Amino acid sequence: CSYAWWFQAVRPEGYALEPLLLVVAVERIVALEAAWPTHDVRPLYTASLALGLGLANHHFMAFLVFPALAPTLARVFRAKGARPLWLTGLALATGLASYVYLPIRAAAQPMMNLGDPTDPSRFYWVVSARVYAQRIGTEAPQPIGERYADLLALVGENLGGPFAAEGDDVGLAVRSFGVLALLGIGLYALLRTPGARRLGATWGLVLAFSLLARAWLGPVRSTPDVLGYLMPGLAGVAAVLTALIALVLGRVGHHRDGRPRLVAAAIAVAVGLLGLAQMYSTASAASLADFHATDGFDEERIRRLPPNAVVVAHDPQTVFRHWAVASTERARPDVTLVPMPFLKYPGVVAALVERDPEVTQLLRG
Repeated sequence: CSYAWWFQAVRPEGYALEPLLLVVAVERIVALEAAWPTHDVRPLYTASLALGLGLANHHFMAFLVFPALAPTLARVFRAKGARPLWLTGLALATGLASYVYLPIRAAAQPMMNLGDPTDPSRFYWVVSARVYAQRIGTEAPQPIGERYADLLALVGENLGGPFAAEGDDVGLAVRSFGVLALLGIGLYALLRTPGARRLGATWGLVLAFSLLARAWLGPVRSTPDVLGYLMPGLAGVAAVLTALIALVLGRVGHHRDGRPRLVAAAIAVAVGLLGLAQMYSTASAASLADFHATDGFDEERIRRLPPNAVVVAHDPQTVFRHWAVASTERARPDVTLVPMPFLKYPGVVAALVERDPEVTQLLRG
């Protein structure tokens, strides 16, 4: 019930669908590992299908989950040979087949057609996300130490309980390190508990790659997209902390004669209520139900323009809003938009000239 999950769920982005697919995949792997040794490896195929769909939606986030599947794949291969791996690959390819939609959609010449993936080179340009692979890792502008400090703060803000959004920097630091300490204890406890080691390893790998790799990739401060990247990792933190609570309750939750202790049930209920309270405490920041600011700008920026206007837009979000209103409302088909940030993308200039030859001289300039 953290702010990150709620806010990503109401944003018009791919960061709600992607964690859904990745958590489905991890849950199926956890289910398989919990039942191991077993003859039924169908959860592996479901996980692979979900990962294939995830690769077709946001492939970098999906790649970060692959290490968590590797031990399970190796275990299945040792026990059952290559056939399950072939079926796993088939399920993965089935999910990836949704990429076929790209050239079909591009051929219809939609208003937003970045990259125009109608031939192999342009198709590769789009699916490789080459435009985003700039200044990452050690070349990112923010020092890597600061990025990991910001990452720790984000974890504390989102999993620090119902008061995580309040308080000063010292309080945030205490919450963040508290979550980190409990996470370390939880992972240690899982890895030391017979029957739970494989589950601890799976969630530990999800944590390591989903959280640490995103901070390595680039800055994590002041951008809502980062919370989308972190959602599988935050799910891993929640899973490990829940497992820690379960291990504690398993040891202290019963009397010597086997009767359950009332305090164990009270702790379990309190943990659930704290999660719901966290959602309540961040409602004003996460909800977009009363957000109408873009409509006011759209009125001036699109609907009230003079006839046959040409708009030269320099900010990507201005461009996206224009395309959104033009597509959903069929508003102002007489207006031509020149999207400056995207003019170097394949096919953009050609489509503009074909739609409105009068802007040819402007584009040449």
